[in-house]
Amino acid sequence: MPINKTYKAPFEHEVSFHVYNKSVYGQQLFYEDENYRYFLTLFYKYLGNLVDVRSWVLMPNHFHFHFRVKSYEKCVFDEKDLVLLGQKEKGINAVFVRRFKNFFISYSKALKKRFSIKTNVFAQKFKHKKIFTDEQETNLMYYIHHNPLHHKLTDDWEHYKWSSYKRILDNSFEGLDIDFILDWFGSIDIFRKSHLLNSEKYFEEFD
Repeated sequence: MPINKTYKAPFEHEVSFHVYNKSVYGQQLFYEDENYRYFLTLFYKYLGNLVDVRSWVLMPNHFHFHFRVKSYEKCVFDEKDLVLLGQKEKGINAVFVRRFKNFFISYSKALKKRFSIKTNVFAQKFKHKKIFTDEQETNLMYYIHHNPLHHKLTDDWEHYKWSSYKRILDNSFEGLDIDFILDWFGSIDIFRKSHLLNSEKYFEEFD
C-alpha cells in the first residue's frame, strides 16, 4: 500500500520535521544497550551536519526524531550531495533520502552481523512529516517524550533511558539544540513541568 503523501513531505531548509520508522514484522531494532548507542552514533554521523535535533526517542521496535533542517549555509555537504543539489528537480530532499538510506543500511548490516539476522531490519519506507505551526512543534516534543508510556514500556517515562527528555533533565545536551529548547520553554524546570501536565493528549495528532 502506498504511503500517504503527508508522510513523505519533501525535506526543506529551515523547516521542522517528524521522522520515524519501525522494524519489519515487529521484530527488535535494539537488543542491547550498545545497539541504541550505535544507532545514535550513526544518526549523527549521517544526519548531524544537516539538522538541529529537538527531541528523539528510541523504542525496542521503532524510533522517532524531531529536528529542524539547517539553512543551506550551515549544512555540510559531501561531493555526492553537491551532485544532487546541482539537479534542480532533486535538491536537498534527495540529499536527505540518500543520507537516511545510508544510515539505515549501515545500522542494518551491523545488526545482522551481530545477531545473525537473515531478514530485513527496517520497514522499507520511512515516514517524514512536516511541522507547520508552533503548537505542533511543542506537541511533537510531548508526544515523543511520552512514547515509552504510551506503548506501556514503563510507567516511569521520565527516566526512560533512550529519550532526549532524560538527557535534558540530566544536563546532557550533546547532539541536542538546547538553545532552542531553553528559549522555547524558558527553562529546564518549565520544560519538565509542561511535560508533566501534557501526557497522552496529543497521540492522535501524531500517531
